[in-house]
Amino acid sequence: MKILKKLIVFLIVSCSGMLLITLCDLIPQKAIQKHIEQSTEKLGESPGFPVLIHGCENTRIDNYADSMLINVIYNVNSNHPVRSMISDDYYRIDGNEAFKDLHSSVFEHKKAQNSYSRYWHGMQIFIRPMLLFFDLSEARFAVGGLILVMNLILCIDLWRKKYRTLMCFYLISTISVDSWMSAFTIEYAGIFLLVPIFCLLVLHEYCRQQEKAQGQASDRKSV
Repeated sequence: MKILKKLIVFLIVSCSGMLLITLCDLIPQKAIQKHIEQSTEKLGESPGFPVLIHGCENTRIDNYADSMLINVIYNVNSNHPVRSMISDDYYRIDGNEAFKDLHSSVFEHKKAQNSYSRYWHGMQIFIRPMLLFFDLSEARFAVGGLILVMNLILCIDLWRKKYRTLMCFYLISTISVDSWMSAFTIEYAGIFLLVPIFCLLVLHEYCRQQEKAQGQASDRKSV
């Protein structure tokens, strides 16, 4: 029975993810065209893997990954969202830098001829709607700010619930993996956004179960 429940949860989560991407793919291309063009121009200012702080390798920005992500998002066919969700078509020439392929696709209108279906482009759920209002650099800082806020909420909650040692270890682990760099490479920001959210859910469920167990124990004592 437990295996069946886990299987059902897995199917629900998988279908929900695919449904969300499909809904995002319904956003018309014209609505995000301006911000995609701006994003492409800004990526061209420092293509590849620039370093934010000279001499610190852990501050290397992955503009390659973000160029690929924007390439996939740009080549979505909103008239066929389900197919686009599965195929993840993009324009690619072997030997070219990812930015050059993106630039050719956006400004030279080269048609997508490759499929990136082997990879789950889950960040489309966040980025494609954000491109309605922001270009990539603005979206990076918006997501980075949201990650910071969620981490602050989690730490405050841990502190108030007296799990202060756990909070310290969480902060150490977060700092150790340079999570602040997620504000500069949006392709990898998803995990840093989901971690504090799911930690909050787990914490609240754990506290609820603890309160329930204490209440039952008190009821037994009173009997």
